[in-house]
Amino acid sequence: MAAQHSRYGDYSTRYRFNGKEQDEATGFYYYGARYYAPSLSRWLSIDPLAEKYQGFSPYNYTLNNPINLVAPDGRSVEDIVIKGKEKKKAFAELQKAVKNSVQLKMDESGLLSYKIKKGAVLSYYQQKLLTAIDDNCVLTVLNTTKKSTYKGGLFVGGAFLGNTVMKDGDYDVATNHVVNPYVTEAIDSYYKNPGATMLHEAVESYRGGVASQESGVSAGNANVSPDVYDNAHNGAPPQGGNVYRRLYNKNGDIIQNEENAVKAEWYVQQGDVKVIQTINANK
Repeated sequence: MAAQHSRYGDYSTRYRFNGKEQDEATGFYYYGARYYAPSLSRWLSIDPLAEKYQGFSPYNYTLNNPINLVAPDGRSVEDIVIKGKEKKKAFAELQKAVKNSVQLKMDESGLLSYKIKKGAVLSYYQQKLLTAIDDNCVLTVLNTTKKSTYKGGLFVGGAFLGNTVMKDGDYDVATNHVVNPYVTEAIDSYYKNPGATMLHEAVESYRGGVASQESGVSAGNANVSPDVYDNAHNGAPPQGGNVYRRLYNKNGDIIQNEENAVKAEWYVQQGDVKVIQTINANK
């Protein structure tokens, strides 16, 4: 990073490079967590959270990746939260997706943080997860449940429920997503892709939030805001594998018409069939 000077006529301000306040006595910029010396293009102290980033210099900025990552106060901020009775299960599934490179941590409130393992090489989508955790403008919320429905809506594994642009508060946007970690585990276990579907859901939710942050407009679920959903879904890592559906009538015959269905099964198949979710109309 290099110094930036902004003077127009007689106008002068202490808030310059990256909008940070410059100390008049020293010329250093104050980021909140540490000072930056523009004449040296270096931090004057280590990142207070440097222990999380083993293998990186404690003086680094955004893991040497300022194109894709931000650190508004010169350190990391954790902004994915997992809620609900099944949050520990969902957390365990997410950890499986990054276990070789990153050690995740969840506090009692469900807020995530992480530590990169020494010598780890992150995949593109693992980096996207860390970007979501580090983004202090978008709050990614994963609600957990063991059920197949959430607030009256049916879903399989996970569902994009939209985002809310915040007028006041600590965040620009808060996302709304629901996951059933037992169903995502069943999908990923069958296809031998541990944690892949949970990683997909987390990054999908975050990308939807970023879209609303950029547009300044809140978004509904996948049916209400298909453009936001499609962008978020297609930009997220692949799910563990394909999921298929079968409908049955009251005689147990497989049918195509939803109106006459009394039972629905969702299954995975790569050889043998494994049913991962069943809904009965009379229950």
